[in-house]
Amino acid sequence: GTNSNNNNNTNNNRNSNTFSRKKGLIHGYLLLYNLIQSLGWTAVLASALRAVLLPASSNFGRTTNWQERLTTVYDHSSMFVKPFQILSLMETLHAVFGFVRSPVLPSVLQWMGRTHVLMCVTDSVMPLQKTTAAGVLILCWAITECVRYPCYALGILNATPKWLLYLRYTLFIPLYPLGAASEMKLMYDSIGFVKRVEMYYVHMPNVLNFAFDYSWFLYLVLVVYPFMFAQLYFYMFHQRRRKLKTKKA
Repeated sequence: GTNSNNNNNTNNNRNSNTFSRKKGLIHGYLLLYNLIQSLGWTAVLASALRAVLLPASSNFGRTTNWQERLTTVYDHSSMFVKPFQILSLMETLHAVFGFVRSPVLPSVLQWMGRTHVLMCVTDSVMPLQKTTAAGVLILCWAITECVRYPCYALGILNATPKWLLYLRYTLFIPLYPLGAASEMKLMYDSIGFVKRVEMYYVHMPNVLNFAFDYSWFLYLVLVVYPFMFAQLYFYMFHQRRRKLKTKKA
């Protein structure tokens, strides 16, 4: 009986050590991932602010105002935005594999929505890159992510300062609607170009017997977008109440 108990204790200790090691590796990986994203989005924000705040001369020799400079943000920041937005696909995998306690479907939809607007719309339709909407979009994303990723990284270390947590669950109130409005404006403004060049169209006849009109897809997304945004927005308010109340208590 004593040997049996000793064996059980040994097995339990071994399982416990294996679990602790696995948890430590996951935490180490998540810390590294969030630090990399923090640095990436800091580069995005720095390049965007540089475009907006530093005076520049126009082709006509006069100094541009901040509204005109806002239209140059995409040119200055896209080299950073694209790789780090695509890399954020990892967050949907973190949810799928249970590394984080995030709902899978919302994170998949959010990644698809943002990446579609960035890569399929803005990056593919050159005139959109020099618009106010593109500038506002990049700034909204960058400010949000420059708070979100450090918050996650410090959360893994149980070292999140109250002010950072407050910013994480407060800045979204103005930034999410501004970002979503910019995304919708970019999609809407792309439709004329999409129709003109038949971008991403699939014509019949073909082997799959399938036709695709991307402009109609954009119309459909524009109809669905406000509902998807509302769901995410209200979820964030729920999170805000929960996180800030818990910390105050």
